[in-house]
Amino acid sequence: MAMSALPLSANLCRAEGNCDLGAVMSMSLPEGAMLFSGLVDLFLAGIIIEGLPGTAAWAIGLLIGVNLVFGGTALIAMALHARDSATAG
Repeated sequence: MAMSALPLSANLCRAEGNCDLGAVMSMSLPEGAMLFSGLVDLFLAGIIIEGLPGTAAWAIGLLIGVNLVFGGTALIAMALHARDSATAG
């Protein structure tokens, strides 16, 4: 079961990374946090795709944990930016 979930997880991570990078390029967001989150997602997808047989036991946990940390950091940075923009204008 873990082997069938790994390609799905890698593709979801790659899709989320592409969406993060697309959001950075299309809107005026705080580029640093969202850009870094997207790059980390793409990096993790590459690790999982390249080392698929050897990483089956721990890859899903790593993917979810790192993705949550960096995705949450990017969302916090966007919320702080929106709050500062609302109070300034």
